[in-house]
Amino acid sequence: MIKTYGLQLTGESIRQIDPVSYLDMLSLEKNAGAILTDSGGVQKEAYWFNVPCFTLRAETEWWKR
Repeated sequence: MIKTYGLQLTGESIRQIDPVSYLDMLSLEKNAGAILTDSGGVQKEAYWFNVPCFTLRAETEWWKR
């Protein structure tokens, strides 16, 4: 979607990377300052790691209680 809409990621703290394995993804999530995602699974993992998560869609399966 970034390419489709001509968006650009800027700033040193924002990185666009190639796909990674599940364990590498968990490590990235655990050490992130914040996460932007449309994935329900990544939302839940961010919660487990106590990392702020911005959900990039209108609905979510997860609600912090």
